[in-house]
This record gives sequence, structure tokens and C-alpha cells, in this order.
Amino acid sequence: MKRIIILVTLLFLVAYSIGASSFHFILDPLEFHPDIAGGFVPTFVTAGFERRTFHENTDDQTVLRFIGGGGYGQRTVWQNAAGSVMIPGNPAVTPYTYDVVQILWNLGVSRGFGEFEITQEDAVSLYLNYEGRFESAVPTFNTTAVLTGEKRGDFFSELAAGTVYPELAGNRQFLSTAIAAGFTVDMMVDQHVTQYGVSTDVSLRWAPSFLNNALDGRADYLEFAVNAIGAYPVYHLSNEANLNILSLTLVDRLRFSYVLGNAVPVFVQGRNALGSLIRGFAWSTFNTELSLANNFDIRIAAPEPFWDGIFPRLNMFFDAGYYSGRHFNSTDSSSGFIASTGAEVTLSVFDYLDFGYYLAYLVNGMNYRAELDSDPVNQIVAGAMFFLKF
Repeated sequence: MKRIIILVTLLFLVAYSIGASSFHFILDPLEFHPDIAGGFVPTFVTAGFERRTFHENTDDQTVLRFIGGGGYGQRTVWQNAAGSVMIPGNPAVTPYTYDVVQILWNLGVSRGFGEFEITQEDAVSLYLNYEGRFESAVPTFNTTAVLTGEKRGDFFSELAAGTVYPELAGNRQFLSTAIAAGFTVDMMVDQHVTQYGVSTDVSLRWAPSFLNNALDGRADYLEFAVNAIGAYPVYHLSNEANLNILSLTLVDRLRFSYVLGNAVPVFVQGRNALGSLIRGFAWSTFNTELSLANNFDIRIAAPEPFWDGIFPRLNMFFDAGYYSGRHFNSTDSSSGFIASTGAEVTLSVFDYLDFGYYLAYLVNGMNYRAELDSDPVNQIVAGAMFFLKF
């Protein structure tokens, strides 16, 4: 691990020393603990900065990036200690809910090539990241079950072996190191109320066992992911001050991931499980090695009454996806299709935060929450939201 940190640091120093440069602040997505202030106050914050160095003659950029932060969160997971998952009509596998203290730090360097004329940014970028994380899992301070049969409190002795949840082994402290490499193609014009163009991110992330066993918790996985977004503004009307009056934009995202390994931690499961990608389904459900998701949005932006970038939005969506392979850290396997449709009504703040309410109808696929209540025909899910899905 020391060699990897030294390599990334040397890349920082080399890039720092050449060409003209500029600094930019980064605020990464926030997280909210549902039992603190009703889930309306951020309890996990990450932020950082990037230094952009412009190369003479080409105007290509080398970008150095640091992101750090931490906080207090909550996770609900749906496999039991043997790795089994819930099946329709037999909700014998009930979820575990626990809290987690998290600290993360990411160092990255990227090199751009070519210029997208509209945005005058690099069209293609290659990147290399070092991603560090510390986690300590603790019992929930709110021991009242929210879901039927949900296990809260100090249940960790059931999972101490760390077979299904490797970061919960032993004393439940986990020090993670991952190396990520990939490339992006960015020809997207983002004007907050509308977007136009395409963007793609292809990444390979490696977290080997010898870099992830310093504490009782452990990890060992290889993650390949492709995330592609396309957007087209069908209609856009603005006033003389260039504030939006009405716009309609079609946006589509295709995401594919394949994760190999026998010690895939929960935070990695969460970003790859199909249930996390298809709106309305429970986070980290349908957590198999392969996932393929398509999210289609019809986004209608209403007038910006006072400030550029702050406006009400109606988002109608249709999501569909396919999952297949072994459930993470288990010998059980399954495959199938799930889909949902619905709407989101939000107040958008600079296309970063979207405060509002969503309503989803699960067209195909098991509603884990309703199954716990022996109400499998209930396919409607609703709740508050703070961000768009993508």
C-alpha cells in the first residue's frame, strides 16, 4: 500500500509542477441518517478540491483531485448469516439494520485529451485513483424496528465470522484500500434546467485482500462498471433575463457492473445491487455479481422565479434492469428482471440537490418491504428525496 500511495503522490507532484493551473472546490453527494432529525439533516459530508493544469499548445488538462470527509450513517442489509435472501411468499430472511461511522479519503489524477468545443473541456480523460476508507459498525441507537422482523441493536455476534458481510467480522472495524483506473468521455452540456449530449465513465476498481486486512474487517474484490448518460432537450423557453420559463428534457442512463470476489463489502454492494439502481426498490437488494440497469427520465423544469439554478421540477421515470449470478459473498444465485415507473416532484438547487417527494409503482419484482408485512400485492412505494437518481 505504501508503494501505491507513493506512486500517486509522485504523479501529483509531477503534474503540479507543469503549466498554468486553477483550483476548484468539490462538494460530493451528502448522506442522511433516517433516525437523526427525521432524516432531513446531512450526517455524512465529503468535499475536496481539484487543481487543473493546462498544457501549452494543446490546452489539454491534468487534474489533481483530493476528496475527504466522513460522518455517521445507517445501513439495512437483506441477506442472513448464511447468505440466503428473501424469496416471494417466504419472508423468513429478515433484514439487519446497523449504524456506521465512516471516514474516507480519495486521491486521484487524470489526464485529458482533445477538446469538446461547446464546453471547452477535455472530451476524453484517463484517470487513476487511490481510494481509502475507514468504517466502524455500531448498534443503532434507535432500537425500535421500522420494518417487520427487522433486527436492530447488538446482533453482530450472528455475523462475527464475516462470511456474508466481511467488514462486520470481529470488532467490526474496517480499513479499505482500492485502486481505480478508467476513462471518461464527456460531451455533455449541463445548463442546470436542461442537458444536452452524452457522457460515459468506464472503470475498473481493484481491492485485493493484502491491502484490506489490516483490521478485523476485510475485503477482496474486482469491480468493473460502465455508466453512460444521454440527454436531449425537447423544449426550452426562457425570458429576457435568460431565466427558465419551461423546459422538457429527455434523459437516459445505462449502467452495467460486474463484481468478482468473495469479500465484497456492503458499501460496494450498495452501489452495484440492482435494487439500489431501480427506483422504488430497497437499497442493496437483488445484489448479484452482474447488474444491468436502464433509467429513463422525462424532466420538466418550471420557471426559475428568482435565481438562476433554483426551480421546481417534475420528473417522470421508467426504470428496468436485469440481475444475474451469485449473491455477494454467498453460494446462492438467482437472476431476473425488475422494473418500476413513477414520478418525482422536487425543488432543484443548482441541479445538485433535489428536495421533494417520489411515488413509484413496482411494475415487476418483489417489494421486500411489503413482503415482510405479508402484503406482496402492495407495489407502491413513496417517500422524501434529496437527490435525483443520476
